[in-house]
Amino acid sequence: PEEGILLYRQRRYADLEVGTEVWSREILAEIASLKQFRAIVHVLEKDIAGVEKGKDADVFLEAFPHMKFGGRIEKIDRVAKQITRRDPRKYFECAVLLDVPAELIDELKPGLALKAEIEVNKWEDVIVLPKSALIANDAEFTVFVQESDDYREQPVEILASDYGFSVVKGLKEKDLVCLQHPYESQQLVLPDFSAPSSQTQSRRFQRFE
Repeated sequence: PEEGILLYRQRRYADLEVGTEVWSREILAEIASLKQFRAIVHVLEKDIAGVEKGKDADVFLEAFPHMKFGGRIEKIDRVAKQITRRDPRKYFECAVLLDVPAELIDELKPGLALKAEIEVNKWEDVIVLPKSALIANDAEFTVFVQESDDYREQPVEILASDYGFSVVKGLKEKDLVCLQHPYESQQLVLPDFSAPSSQTQSRRFQRFE
């Protein structure tokens, strides 16, 4: 005696049907409550830093493309896992409790596709630059800012880095930043293909000359 929607579990090898072989203690179905909705969000293992229980999240459902649903992270798995065999990356599964307006409760259904945005940090007066624009000087970093026909070196503070870009502080909104060192030519350094790699030195490979 429970209200909700009966959801059959997705099986790896065969769908449930009359005559399907099942095993003891195997969960075949669940009853989804329609009083509260949770979004299941998968976060890459390398992006989990800063994602914590209680953080706010914005959820966008494909069925409602022009709406944004607020929510809070309710639970985060302790161990990262693969989602599919084809994707070797590991993800942390996060449950986000959604704030759904009362008038939309009856329109939402379990299993809707979604994407989520989780704010882990907030900075002011910062700019995003490609890493090629940053010049390392010992433990500090600088960039070259254009002034008329010349350039000046400006110290910056790196707040975060990822995907080949860095969030830096210490620049103004209209500064023209060089994307590479203006006084040094970049040289392309190729690896030494004649040197044996760790794989060619293993027992499974032999090197032929």
